[in-house]
Amino acid sequence: MRVLLIAFRLIWKRKLTNITIVVQIILSIIMLAQLFVFVSDHRSSVRAVSELPVSDTIVVSVFEYYTMEQAARQILATPEVESVGKIYTGTFFYNNVSINLAIYNDAIIKHYFPNLTSGNWLSDNPSVDNNAIPVVVSFDMGLRTGDTVHMSLPNGDAYQVTVVGVLKEPTQYLYPSGSASPEYFSARVIISPESVVIMRDTDLSDTSVFEPALGQPAARNLFVFINGDANAADVEAVTDAWRKYGETTPMTSLIANYVKDTNSLIGGASLMFIVFLSLAATSVLSSYLTQSMRNRRLFTVFYLLGMEWRKGVAIEICRMLILIIITMSLCLIAGASGLLMLQWMTLRSAYTFYGIVLLYITVTFAAIGVRFLVRLVREDISAALKELQQSE
Repeated sequence: MRVLLIAFRLIWKRKLTNITIVVQIILSIIMLAQLFVFVSDHRSSVRAVSELPVSDTIVVSVFEYYTMEQAARQILATPEVESVGKIYTGTFFYNNVSINLAIYNDAIIKHYFPNLTSGNWLSDNPSVDNNAIPVVVSFDMGLRTGDTVHMSLPNGDAYQVTVVGVLKEPTQYLYPSGSASPEYFSARVIISPESVVIMRDTDLSDTSVFEPALGQPAARNLFVFINGDANAADVEAVTDAWRKYGETTPMTSLIANYVKDTNSLIGGASLMFIVFLSLAATSVLSSYLTQSMRNRRLFTVFYLLGMEWRKGVAIEICRMLILIIITMSLCLIAGASGLLMLQWMTLRSAYTFYGIVLLYITVTFAAIGVRFLVRLVREDISAALKELQQSE
């Protein structure tokens, strides 16, 4: 108890210095949170686009003066084309909450296989009871494989659906919400992290309500799957011919450009964090080193008054632990206040982030403290007395 009391007194005696150290660490952790969210978000998007059908796949972003059906019919008539993938997007209501609805045709279901936490993908033709519609849902909806629930469309139509698969967390799935133009392409154009219900178009009696109206701004992307044995020259020729229907780009090109740009953004953000972290660490270590040297001289006086070195070591360890606990507690408060962007993280990511923060705080305080403790135990008392005399 006496050791703990002395440790508190040492911290209070240098309270301004300790407050400065803790504030600098908190500011660097806020920057770390921004980088963590940025990197994890982009890495999740890179994972998601890697799941997309890439081989022999061409994306056609249809112009507004063509209907999706017209363009799909003309493209499908080409001998080199195996099938044309279409996705209808809308909303479902579940527990009075609006949730994304993604309706895939057979071509998409056959070529696209998102990662699942449990269950099966729709291409496995899962069987369900009571004439319910098989669906795949996002993890954050809280539903499990085998659950049967009622959902309704905005027009009032209600459906009984059975969950046959649950997407991996964090949620990332194919959901075109913008034009897949190569110049402006990003994962968010065709990938969404929001709650979703995914079903087959053949399970709905009428999908025309989801078809984007002519001249209306909407995602108008067709996913064209080429026959594997098609001649490359013929494919290039027909691809050029499709340009009258919309912007035509191989999926490999879209993804390669996105991954390249994403890695550049992550590299730039990481470099900026390292610069600010270095500045903060330099200031923290300098202040903490000065304080440790003062404590070392104070422990020399304590030793001359009869206190063992082991008690000095215990006091210093307690001081480090108190500072770590205080700093970590302030980080938790900062997280609860929204300063650490926890709302952008999944529960697992938040735990991972706090683990990194605890490690960072511990290493920051221990980097100088351990060196000080080693010197305190090993150094001869005569050397400590010389240093103490020079400081007077």
